[in-house]
Amino acid sequence: MLILCLAFSSNIFSQYATKADSLKALLSPQLNDSNKVVLLGQLSDWFYEQEDYINAIHYQLQKTQIFKKNVNEAYHASANEKLALMYYHIGNYELSAKHYLEALKYFEKIEDERMMAQISGNLANVYTRIDNYKNAINYLNKAKEILEKEQFFNSRTIAGLYTNVGLAYTGLMQLDSALLYYNKALALINETENPLYFASILNNMGEVYFEQKEYEKALADYEKSYSLFSDIENYNGMGASKLNIAKIKIQQEKYTEAIVLSKEALTILEKINSLFFIVTAHQQLYEAYKGLNDYKNANQHLEHYLLKKDSLKGNEKTEYIANLEMQYAAEKEQQKIQLLEQEKLLKEQELVIKETRFYIVIVSISALLFLTVLIIFYLKSNLQKNKLNQLLLQQKQEKLELSLNYKQKEVESFANYLKEKNQLLENLKKELANTNLPDNGTAVKKLTGIINQYLHIDNDRKNLELKIDQEHQEFVQRLQEKYPQLTSNDIRLCSLILLDLNNKEMATILNIEPSSVKMSKNRLRKKLQLSKEENLHGLLKSL
Repeated sequence: MLILCLAFSSNIFSQYATKADSLKALLSPQLNDSNKVVLLGQLSDWFYEQEDYINAIHYQLQKTQIFKKNVNEAYHASANEKLALMYYHIGNYELSAKHYLEALKYFEKIEDERMMAQISGNLANVYTRIDNYKNAINYLNKAKEILEKEQFFNSRTIAGLYTNVGLAYTGLMQLDSALLYYNKALALINETENPLYFASILNNMGEVYFEQKEYEKALADYEKSYSLFSDIENYNGMGASKLNIAKIKIQQEKYTEAIVLSKEALTILEKINSLFFIVTAHQQLYEAYKGLNDYKNANQHLEHYLLKKDSLKGNEKTEYIANLEMQYAAEKEQQKIQLLEQEKLLKEQELVIKETRFYIVIVSISALLFLTVLIIFYLKSNLQKNKLNQLLLQQKQEKLELSLNYKQKEVESFANYLKEKNQLLENLKKELANTNLPDNGTAVKKLTGIINQYLHIDNDRKNLELKIDQEHQEFVQRLQEKYPQLTSNDIRLCSLILLDLNNKEMATILNIEPSSVKMSKNRLRKKLQLSKEENLHGLLKSL
């Protein structure tokens, strides 16, 4: 079986490489621009179909570069839309939004309403991904105004649009508006023809009712969505909706029913290894067993919850780093194109200089010929030297900025993770301290011991301090040079202030009281000789 799988994979890779290589082989310097554009477009489309978005962007940018001299605005708008979608797939939402806006500008100019609606909807998706729900709703409304017109109306398309509007309003916690659009979406689709779509909307509506504490309505929607997911054997939907039903039972203090439902959901979700919902299942089982005062089982599921949540955090961090690497590769391709443009401009300038030299030689008298040649040679030498220095300086600056941004985000991510974990454990510890324990003292002591162990292990804090020391070396050096009177604790506090954490978050990380953080800040301000009007964070950031 292993041999067959390897042979099959090798065959697929061979077909993939053969197709790409055959197209690349046709590219040659002798080809005219029109033929190059066709081949580059085919290569970009091929890699896009294989979901290799980095290579797709690479060839699309080359294709766009050839047409820089082309003043055809329609072509550039189409190219911008393609690039925006590719950047969206790799998570570079800044470049995605930039190219979508460039394309939208053209289609608004020619009043192509269908394309305006399509791009506005895609822009809304970009803003939803970065939790900017207000901008998302603005662009969804623009798309809605167009798509609701008679000549563009399509019930399924409008239903999808209304669902996205509902999700955006849910993100803003404007629940009545979210519910209104979910109901509009349901009215446009058929349950029999689109069961998956119908079930997903019902599940979203259930969340709105749950937030409004209308638990009976939420339960009805969750149960209906579970039934539809079951009919089409959508396991992720089945597990999620069953957990939602269990969540209602916990609110109603029907803990035994909640345990049965959560265990059934856990069995479904473990089949497809849906880690996010598995973590949720263990959390709900912990809450249900705790409601029954069954601290032995509650303790077991709490341990599973903590372990799985740490694993989930690890997966999220790995995906985040991989996403950054993909963004960096895509931006690197963009920089290559810019360098080519600069090189082309410099060559054109050099050509102008050569032409000027030629005419000077023709019209100049023989006595000035030697001097003219020396001057041109000197200018050319300086031009090349300046060009090299500019390129080296630009590359160093870009590399430094990428490195600093990546390191800063990594430190912030690690600090937030430590803060969230310690806060969760503190809350659990306080809750256990307020629980009456007639018969299960031993189990709770064991659970409290586990929590204390997580709270007092210094590895996470030491790792955070090590990361801060590594990533803020230059900042610490400048701080010590300017303020030699600062202690190591003062410098540690300065690094946390630079991360823009509040007093409570810093207290959680340093394992002290918020009031102690406030006192330490006041002492630090005195050492830095700051007045009440001067901003401490602004001063540190300026360093």
